Amino acid sequence: MGTLDGIRTGIDLSDLRGLRLCIAMKEIIKGEPMSRAEIGSTVTIRYIGTLDNGRIFYSTDEHGPQTFTIGDEQVFPALERAIIGMRVGEVKNIVLTAEEAYGPRRRENIIRVARKVFPAGKEIAVGQKLSIDFKGGTSRVMVVTAADEGEVTLDGNHPLAGLELTFALSLDRVEHAVPAEEQK
Repeated sequence: MGTLDGIRTGIDLSDLRGLRLCIAMKEIIKGEPMSRAEIGSTVTIRYIGTLDNGRIFYSTDEHGPQTFTIGDEQVFPALERAIIGMRVGEVKNIVLTAEEAYGPRRRENIIRVARKVFPAGKEIAVGQKLSIDFKGGTSRVMVVTAADEGEVTLDGNHPLAGLELTFALSLDRVEHAVPAEEQK
């Protein structure tokens, strides 16, 4: 049994679980919530994503909360870095530059092809998404940005490439990874 910073714990501090419990109790006594997001934490967030002009590009109000593990590269690394250290219930506006999000719009992702490479009679319209097969067996979804009888212009950039993204974000839940030695 031991004490931590003068607090008599009644907990065996030689056991790692006991030490963690004691530290958690100390944080509660000091009024510091112990559920801060950190690398390896599985977090649940809600957010509204907007562009500079105020247009909403995504909202978890419509699609449901998003859950992911920090460090598993499931979301933008810059977004993960902004979430690290947040506490459950904390709300934050996070702005990602184009480079931190989908990157810049790249001219090399825009191609022009002869209309005749598409099957005769295939309807092609501006805004249409097409899966385009390339040499080497790769394919990519591209958006038709212009089309006439002779030529079709296709854009392979992500629709949000080149744009700054703002996330009005709330951290709803944090689950900390349990080290393997504690799972025994």
